Formats: sequence, C-alpha cells, structure tokens
Amino acid sequence: MKRFLSVIAILALLLCSTAAFANVETDEDGGIWDYDKGIYTDPEGQQHAIENTDGGSSGSGSSSGGASTGTSDASGGLVVTSSDGAEDPTAGMQKNADGSVTIESGTYGTPDEGGSGTGQHLTEEEWAARWNKYTAKNGTTTGTVYMDDAGAIHPAEILHLGLGRSTILVGEQELIVPTSSLRWDTEAPDDMVLAVVTPSTQSYITLRAKSSQKAFVMGHCNKCKVLRVIRTGKTWTFVDDEGVRGYVMTSGLSFYSNSPKNYVTGIITINGKVAKGKDHTVHVRSSGSNKAKQIAEYPAGTDLTVFSLEGDWYEVDVAGLHCYIHNKFVTLNEPLIMAEAEGTEPEPGLAPLEEGS
Repeated sequence: MKRFLSVIAILALLLCSTAAFANVETDEDGGIWDYDKGIYTDPEGQQHAIENTDGGSSGSGSSSGGASTGTSDASGGLVVTSSDGAEDPTAGMQKNADGSVTIESGTYGTPDEGGSGTGQHLTEEEWAARWNKYTAKNGTTTGTVYMDDAGAIHPAEILHLGLGRSTILVGEQELIVPTSSLRWDTEAPDDMVLAVVTPSTQSYITLRAKSSQKAFVMGHCNKCKVLRVIRTGKTWTFVDDEGVRGYVMTSGLSFYSNSPKNYVTGIITINGKVAKGKDHTVHVRSSGSNKAKQIAEYPAGTDLTVFSLEGDWYEVDVAGLHCYIHNKFVTLNEPLIMAEAEGTEPEPGLAPLEEGS
C-alpha cells in the first residue's frame, strides 16, 4: 500500500512539474491562455479557440462560446460598416486634441468584454464612450522630447516615426530629425524601444484596450508601421500608434533599439525625374520582391531614408513605414557606400539593419 501511494505521489509531482512548464498564461482579467491546446478560457468559464496575430486560429482547441451577433472582424474585434458598405475598424472616427473621439454615422459592433462571445451592438455614442474610457485609462500621449544639436531639449509631437529619421512637430515647426535624437516614456529594454509591425500573413495586427484577445479593439496597426514601445511582455506589448495607446501581440512585432543608425537620404523618382500626376506614384512593399505585399503608394518627390540595398531593392523608411522600394524608383541625395559603422553617429553611407527579431 505504501509503495502504491509513493507511486501516486511521484505521478502527481510529475504532473505538477509538467503544468509548471506548460505554455499557459493568465491575463489581467483572469482569463487562461493555453497555447499548447490552442484554448482560451475566459473569466466566465467559456472556452474559445486562440487566434494568432494574423486573425487565424492556433492550436487544436475548439470554441464552445456562442457565435458573435455583433459586427466583428476576423479576430473578434470591432468593425465599423461605413455608409458605402466598406468595413473599417476606424471608419468615420475623428480623434480630438484631448484624446477623445467623435464618430460619424455607421454601424458599430464589438464582442462582449466579459468574454461570453455573444457579442453586442453599440450605438455611435456607446462606442465613442467606450473608446474614450479606454483612451483615458491607457493614456492619450506618450511623452516625447527632442534633443537638438546644441543639447537643448524640446517637447515633441511625432508625425511620422522611422527607425532612422522621424518627422516631428516642435511648437509649430515641422522637423525631420534622426530618431536617435528622440526619447519617450518607456519601460521597455533598450533594444526593444522601437518596433516594426511584421505579422506573418495578415496586413495588420489588432490594437486592443487590454492584454486580452477579447478586449475592446482600439484599431489596427498596419504592416511595416513603426511604433513606439512603452512596455513589453511575452505575449502582449503596450505600444503607441500615432497617439493611440494599446496592446498588440508581441509575436507580430520586430524590435529595434534607438541607437544611431547609418543611412542616406533620397526621393522617389520616375525615370530619374519628379513627375507629377495620378499616374506618377510608386508602391512600397513589405520585402524586397515583386511578389511581396504592396503596403502603400507614394508620389514622386516623396522623401526617403535609405538603409541598405538588397539586390534591386532599397530598405527604407517612408512616412512612418519601414519597407522596401525598387531601386529604379529612387534617386539618392548622397553616394551609396556599404559600410559597417555600428554605434556611430549617422553619416553618409549604408549599413544593413541587423537588429530586430
């Protein structure tokens, strides 16, 4: 009998040890994330299939929660149906100077925040109230300063954030400055204060009010977008996306330090000229390939920060995106010099970015 009890005790210890190392987490709402089984158990005890950063399902678990009756996106979040029938998570939304929002006409839906999965329909006023509630909770600004060449420090507003250069507003003056001259309120490690949105297949990751897949959706961070990181975590990272602060899944980001980086500057040109008109725009892509996803398009004359040449493709910052553009559409302002200059002040020349995950 004693031998039998000893065996039982050993088995129990092994099971506890296995559970301790299982890929299981509990979020701030009390929900349990079992990534090995692909199941999220909400605070009400309902189970849901865990969705990855691309809006698909992960693991083999199945959802026992009811189907959403609200208007929701593939990841269970908010969808706004505009008057023309197009779905956009932030359609008709106007962000005010105080961080609040006003909403134009449209249909607004969001999953039940209690996690029941039943969903609910929100009026424009209800949606705006919930947005304002979470905006106030997460903060409406990320304190940022710019240090000029003389060492003076100025409060700054980010207009476009890049890994190499950023466009900022100091008072009423718009400046393009090295991003390394900027500092913001952050708890992130030094090598993770900047992030580029890099989901594996989708064109965005979801920005949520809390660190939960069932939390209210604040919006979407588009692929290749450069974000300020405020706080990091294994599963969720707290970021600032153009003044909207919220949580995104860490696995959808690549991280960088804000150390000085080598780059040259250039502009978009067509046949070496700054042509104008609707037919004189160029697409940028998520990687250096004609088969890569088109992220956005910009007119000739658009300013570029250029980091490296990979085959026929330049790795660039443009208008808040870190992406790629074919070299035939770029005219550099300085000669291209491939050089290793890690940890030095930015000077003419290129060094491939090797940071990030």
